[in-house]
Amino acid sequence: MSLLVGFVGSGGNQLSGPTGVTFDPTTKTLYVVDNANHRIMGYAAGASAGWVAAGRNNSAGHNNSLLLAPSRAHFDSVT
Repeated sequence: MSLLVGFVGSGGNQLSGPTGVTFDPTTKTLYVVDNANHRIMGYAAGASAGWVAAGRNNSAGHNNSLLLAPSRAHFDSVT
């Protein structure tokens, strides 16, 4: 994974106001809460950019597909 350190933005390799992380050990995916972009990003091991795992870039709201300034995430798996 290669994040553009020091550059705020909404691209797949940029964050704005990250406030939390969680990790899926089964898929080796890191999830980052991107508060100011109203999304949770997923980053696979070795990837140069991530994907929007929850929410939409810069679209805040209260419904099934939008988040409003998320502050943390928790990954819970069934073993």
